[in-house]
Amino acid sequence: VVPIDDAVEISRAMAATHFVYDRTSPELIAFELDMSNRTLLLQFSEAIQVLSLRPKHVVLAGTSDDTDLQPVRLTTSTVLPAQNLPDVTILLSEADFNSIAVR
Repeated sequence: VVPIDDAVEISRAMAATHFVYDRTSPELIAFELDMSNRTLLLQFSEAIQVLSLRPKHVVLAGTSDDTDLQPVRLTTSTVLPAQNLPDVTILLSEADFNSIAVR
């Protein structure tokens, strides 16, 4: 939302004359698993299209030292509605939360 004082009048707005396609894919740079709120925050290197994120493609795994831990693939969790930002929050479903909690 742009404050009225900062908005450009539509009659004075100019169309873009050049567009450079972004060929760099966003990278996951950090994450935070919050078991109390049952959320997984994903932080990317740049804004992503939130609607393109599919939780079923997210796999949580331990480090290479954690040989006893099996990876957990999210199955029925959902992305919380948001603007296209670098930070995305996934709300863990009951099934996914339980899969993580038993590990």
